[in-house]
Parts: sequence; structure tokens; C-alpha cells
Amino acid sequence: MNRLDGFGQLLAIICLITIVWMFLLPRLAELDGPRRYRERLDAQGIDPAAMYYTELPPHLFADAATSPSLPMHHLSDAANNSRNP
Repeated sequence: MNRLDGFGQLLAIICLITIVWMFLLPRLAELDGPRRYRERLDAQGIDPAAMYYTELPPHLFADAATSPSLPMHHLSDAANNSRNP
């Protein structure tokens, strides 16, 4: 394999990632399920980009209907235990 073949493969991978990122993912975000989820968060004034870093009630997350919910005191106890050895 010469250098141009490697460059062609790299270019193909970059094009594939670009197509997925710029076209496929935005279309998937407009499907009914993700759209309703974003609308529910917007109605409650929650920024989905910050959800990973905050302690929100479990019922706000998309998989809340299929996952057993943890009581909120469990989350705060885990945070306190990690600070106190």
C-alpha cells in the first residue's frame, strides 16, 4: 500500500464521519422520541447539555420508564461517601 492509498482511506473515513455528524445525527434527533424528550426538558427549563454534571431527579432522564429509579438520597450519600474515606 503506498502513501496515496492511505490518504484515500483517511479521506474516506473523514467523509463518512462528516456525513454521519452533519446529516444522520440531526435527522435522528428529529424523530418523535428524541423530540418529545427535548420538549419535556425545555418545558421544565432544563438544559440537556448540563444533565450529565448535575443531580437531577431520575424521572427526567429518557430511560426513566425502563430503569428502576434510585432515591435521591442514594445519590447524595454516594457523593458524601466519596469525600469521606
